[in-house]
Amino acid sequence: MIVKLRDGSIVLKSETGTDERTVPLVGINPISITVDRTGTWIAVSALLEGGNPPSIKLETADRGDLRLLVCETSAAKWHALGRGFALDPAWFPDSRRVAFSTKTGPAIADVPTGKVDSVRVGRFGWGPPSISVNPSGSRVAFVKWRSDSRILGSWDIGADEAQTFGISCHNYTWWDDDTILFQLNGPPRLLDLVSGRPTTFARLEQLLEAMRPAAEPELAHIPQSAPHWDPTTGIVWGARLSAHQDRVYADFAVGGGGTEGGAGLFSLNRDLRDPILHGWFAGWRLARYHIAETPGLFNAILERGTGRQFERKRLWFGPGAEAIGADWLPLSPIRFPEFGSHFFG
Repeated sequence: MIVKLRDGSIVLKSETGTDERTVPLVGINPISITVDRTGTWIAVSALLEGGNPPSIKLETADRGDLRLLVCETSAAKWHALGRGFALDPAWFPDSRRVAFSTKTGPAIADVPTGKVDSVRVGRFGWGPPSISVNPSGSRVAFVKWRSDSRILGSWDIGADEAQTFGISCHNYTWWDDDTILFQLNGPPRLLDLVSGRPTTFARLEQLLEAMRPAAEPELAHIPQSAPHWDPTTGIVWGARLSAHQDRVYADFAVGGGGTEGGAGLFSLNRDLRDPILHGWFAGWRLARYHIAETPGLFNAILERGTGRQFERKRLWFGPGAEAIGADWLPLSPIRFPEFGSHFFG
């Protein structure tokens, strides 16, 4: 599904379709939004009319009066779930439950009954909690911020306590029901949630080497033996990893994103074979990317320059991209968890 705000409403449609569904926003200012797998339900973390807006000032870390609301797209009637603060909603595969973050830990709301279960992890610092649900709906993962540290955690559905792993991460994605792929300033690693043990998934050099056969001529000058972060080569591994279906996606930059370099997005199968270069953007930095449900279709935010020369644009690329306007935002269940919510703008 893709979405945009228009005339005080949320407008939804499929990535390849033309039929639009409009859901009015009366007294609701959505901060983040997600749609279930069937496109039947919307969940938002929103500021209600007259509520206290969130502040991003670290010295106050005031998260505001954000509430969880859900709406069936065919009925266009909003219902509040829970009674307190709610951020970063994520649907379960059954389209019946929504996971979200309170100020002290993850919670789950059952839409038909309105019942909310939660677990206390401790007060979260300012930063996206990156709530996500594993493929079968048996676990919820989250990130707890402590100053600049981002601690991975998970909650087994039905358990009285959540567990945190003492592992800081820059981003994470589900590998399977029991395993998370994550990264922090080095090789991507796999975390077994049952044992709590991390293992190295692959060396960064391995991934670059595996990607190289798919590279276009613009990337031909990448040295064959370039180590990660080597300033003499200009190669920067973006390390924004996403596992989607049977492939692993990652971005990279060459030449620091200046006019002499650029950024790209590629994928490999889980055996680090079958490389595909999905996009190359000369002279730009790839700030974010989003994997659409339509195979080979992506949404990206590109940036270049600094200060008054700073430029930023959003675009779709891949098969069918020309039929989607830049003002449509992605809302598929496959999120890039580092940024948690789908923030408008």
